[in-house]
Amino acid sequence: LSGFPSSIILPECVRDVLICADHDSPIKNGKPRITSEQRANKLAAFIRGTGRKCEVFVPENVGADANDVLMASIQGRAA
Repeated sequence: LSGFPSSIILPECVRDVLICADHDSPIKNGKPRITSEQRANKLAAFIRGTGRKCEVFVPENVGADANDVLMASIQGRAA
């Protein structure tokens, strides 16, 4: 099963967290599925509950991930 855990142990020195999620389609093979963004938001809620700041980044385009965005920015185009 891919995705994010629902909880994580972070060192005390970590105060800010950025989670990069894939922009998955909520439908796969005609069936609803839990997306990377949903899993990332669940983990982010857990992290915020520990008193830390946490943001979730999701690319604009369905099917894209953080690496697609990085590579597109290097090449001067939109991901």
